Amino acid sequence: SVELGSVFLINCFALLRDVVVPYEFAEEVVKDLVARIDAAAVKLAEAETKTILTRANLQQALVALKQNGQRGNAAALPGLDKETLQ
Repeated sequence: SVELGSVFLINCFALLRDVVVPYEFAEEVVKDLVARIDAAAVKLAEAETKTILTRANLQQALVALKQNGQRGNAAALPGLDKETLQ
């Protein structure tokens, strides 16, 4: 699954980072590993967010909000009325 793969990558990159961080010559490697950790954490957070919203039947509401941005009254959008969201 995405979650397990992301957690595994985060752990691997963090271990590598911790091993090379004491060495000045590895500064670029550390920066790259930190960037990879951040990217994997974002991917994990997005997957978890989608799972939680799907379980709560709110995934479609989020999609509708993203598609329509901040234009107008969100409650007027299909599926975003008060009764549906309750």
